[in-house]
Amino acid sequence: YKIGSISKTYTSTIIFQLIEEGKLTLDTKLSKFYPKVKNADKITIKHLLNHQSGIFNYTNEPGFIDYVYLAKDKDFLLAKIESFDSDFEPGEKAEYSNSGYLLLGFIAEDIEKKPFAEIVEQRISKAYNLKDTYYGDDIKERNGEVHSYEYKGRWGKMAQWNMNIPGAAGALVSNADDLNQFINLLFDGKIISKDSLQTMTTMDMNYGLGIFETSYGSEDNKLKGYWHNGGIEGFRTHLAYYPEKDLSVVLLSNGLRYDMREIYEAMLDAYYGKDIEEPTFPESIELSKEQLQPLVGNYSS
Repeated sequence: YKIGSISKTYTSTIIFQLIEEGKLTLDTKLSKFYPKVKNADKITIKHLLNHQSGIFNYTNEPGFIDYVYLAKDKDFLLAKIESFDSDFEPGEKAEYSNSGYLLLGFIAEDIEKKPFAEIVEQRISKAYNLKDTYYGDDIKERNGEVHSYEYKGRWGKMAQWNMNIPGAAGALVSNADDLNQFINLLFDGKIISKDSLQTMTTMDMNYGLGIFETSYGSEDNKLKGYWHNGGIEGFRTHLAYYPEKDLSVVLLSNGLRYDMREIYEAMLDAYYGKDIEEPTFPESIELSKEQLQPLVGNYSS
């Protein structure tokens, strides 16, 4: 499955590895690498990691859909981000932005002098025997990769993004087993140090550094955890870890017509031995010609 923005947790992990190796610091300014980005002299690596950079989210650009399926290189994407005005002053507030993580991937490439796909392979996949985790490309069914689907009266295959467009913000592919192993290795202090993990999981304006807080249960009996979700094409993904119970939860979908959070909550209910009420789905609604006639027209989006 393409895991979408769960890729950001991997990107953050790689950045912390580079910091531990003395190749970067959380206070390093973006201007060291990309001085043409607005406010680059004020934006730090930490700002990029916890969405406090103020850089406009390029996936929210009205023209994003016009190039997401096309082969675009780093220069194109960098010029795009450099053209944006800042949404707010760095550190002033936190607002989710894929732009920051795309730039973090570029920075890792500049430091390591290799493509982000190779960095993921060497630092994550090969290093921890996560052979089904890698940078995505055109979907190859013969390799066990699945397409994603959407429902418009019937299921249809979704068009594929060019994976250079999401880059380090959302281009990774994995499966349930690898994701489970990764999150356990991460919280066991095997991939980055416990100190780095503590920094990663410290919330500031409700944002961690490549990960978020989550919880399960009532206010007086709440289980605290950490998670990230993802959405790309028709894929929807959840990855969470609850340290107190040493419990990890992975949920992957490539075609969904149901609230994924409800499925996720039902999984946790099942873990705690609670009764699970299976949902019932209504039959399709049949409308007469008289009912349909007022809806006839030309529509566009």
